[in-house]
Parts: sequence; structure tokens; C-alpha cells
Amino acid sequence: MRGGRRKGKRSVEAGRIASRVGLPALVIIIADNQEMNARHLSEIGAVRYLGRYSDVGVTDIARNLKQMIDDRAMTERMQVAMKSLVDASGTERVVQALLGS
Repeated sequence: MRGGRRKGKRSVEAGRIASRVGLPALVIIIADNQEMNARHLSEIGAVRYLGRYSDVGVTDIARNLKQMIDDRAMTERMQVAMKSLVDASGTERVVQALLGS
């Protein structure tokens, strides 16, 4: 149980880092609670959502990865969309809110 929580924290942190640097990503969900976010990120062009792990095969991953590699303009649009999600100023806003400024 404890290891699972740690893995989840790593996954969230990896997502934050990917957002900050605008890392294009293929997304495969493993749980129902991930679908809404995956679909939203896909709709705004930040990721390529492939679906549930049980429905996605190696061929699907390879095809989509090749498309991302071959289409530089698409990956650049994904980078811009992903970077637009975070501004790295969250800490300052929390401090300002706590201090009432």
C-alpha cells in the first residue's frame, strides 16, 4: 500500500515536470478516474490520449509515437498547449493568499 502511494506521488510530480517543460506525451489510462483529465488534455492538444491500457496495443503506441516524431509542428503545438497549463508561480500565489496581499 505504501509503495503504491509513493508511486502515485512520483506520477503526479512527473506530470508537473512534463507540464512545465512542455513535454509531448502519449497517455494511456489505467483507472476510470484518469479518463476525464486525459480526454481534456487531449482536447486542448496537450497530449495524445490513446485510451484504456486494456484497449491499447504495442502497434497503437508505435504508430502514434512515429506520428509524433514525424510531425514536428504537431509536437510543437503540444508543447505550447502543455506549457500553457502551468506558470510556475503557484507558490507565490499561495504565499500572497496566506498573507492577504
